[in-house]
Amino acid sequence: MFNHFNCIDLGFLLEKENALSGFVSRVLDSSHIVSGYGGFYLYSSIGEPEFEIIADADDENREMELKSMETHVCGDNVWEMAVATDITDKNAHKMTRSVVFRNAETGEGLVPVGLRFSDVVPSFLPDDIIKMQIVAFAESVELYENEEDYFAVCEKDENGNVLEPGNGIIFPSGLVHNHTSLPDEDEENDPSVTDLFCVLRSKIKRIEKGGMINWWKTEDESEQSFHTFDFVTVDTVYGELELIVGASLLTDEQKPLYREGSVIYSVITLSGDVRIDEFENGAVFNEENNLRLIRQGLVRGEIDRIFSSLSDSVSFEFPSENIKVSGKINVLEKIKKYQLSKEKFITALSTASVVFDDGSVDYSSSRRCVAVSYSNEIAEHLIFIDTDENGKTDKIKIVSALGFEVRIDTPEYEYDDGLYGEDGFEELN
Repeated sequence: MFNHFNCIDLGFLLEKENALSGFVSRVLDSSHIVSGYGGFYLYSSIGEPEFEIIADADDENREMELKSMETHVCGDNVWEMAVATDITDKNAHKMTRSVVFRNAETGEGLVPVGLRFSDVVPSFLPDDIIKMQIVAFAESVELYENEEDYFAVCEKDENGNVLEPGNGIIFPSGLVHNHTSLPDEDEENDPSVTDLFCVLRSKIKRIEKGGMINWWKTEDESEQSFHTFDFVTVDTVYGELELIVGASLLTDEQKPLYREGSVIYSVITLSGDVRIDEFENGAVFNEENNLRLIRQGLVRGEIDRIFSSLSDSVSFEFPSENIKVSGKINVLEKIKKYQLSKEKFITALSTASVVFDDGSVDYSSSRRCVAVSYSNEIAEHLIFIDTDENGKTDKIKIVSALGFEVRIDTPEYEYDDGLYGEDGFEELN
């Protein structure tokens, strides 16, 4: 909770309970609801800093219980990335998500990102393309006059080669630290190093002032803007990136080098706001998103998120099992049973398009579906849906894949498993 407060110079609020509670009250008073598929967020901003507030309903006391307030900053850079793997902690709140991404064009790289408002996106499965407004919070900063000065202090191997990430490469240091075997078995992992920590070295392109409005003002006071952090723009192999550098982060010795053209070396955590474009106002219901919800639910066991996409009159049919029910609760129960009975046997589950069918069922060419395989790569079941005028799922039908030819959605890039090694990381979940 309250991640990155120090990065935008709000750390002083954490020192006094009254100051923090007063700030939280102000933010809550100006917040509005952003609906996801499995819940909702409260959103507020105080200028460029934005806040994702997660609260659970306490039915017994008829009040909301604050669970998390995450910080983001509205910037100019938007990245489109392909999901590599979901690294969300099993104990994390269901409305939060951390994901490792690859370059959507080449399939290369491993970039962990903490996502804001993640529940407005239906799925985060490998190769899903996610669009996000992205910034990096600088946890620490080192500055150098030029690359020669930087190389002079870098660790080198016996051949004189620099043992540091290349220019513009975002190296997932937290993942490497937490999920690779330690050379010294007696050495213990540092629990303060999160999976989201990365290191980046690049040349500063520009520095622009960022800040917040006077959230403490009374009703009769005018709105004012205060400079509390900088946007430090650098180039990376994924595109431009803005580092959020708090005004108090730099030492007096560093300030003369804090300028355009200097080399910056920083430990960062990336924050991506997926509440953008199609999902700007929250979850969107249509055939494609509802199919992605079903696929995510079956793979990750997140079946409850499907409930919001169901119409009141929804029906579920599974002819080979002689199952036919209607009503949101009944349908959700059947999907849960299907997921639990098949999860140990599913080897592939992908969105797909029908290329040909033999006419035995009422789903013809170009229809979208979810293809399910057991113990091999050949689709054995296809899951189709019908939607109503509101985009809600009105019918779910599971049919045999016999008689169909389907085109499985596959990424346009080729995997490069040798980049970090096929077994480069331990199980992340």
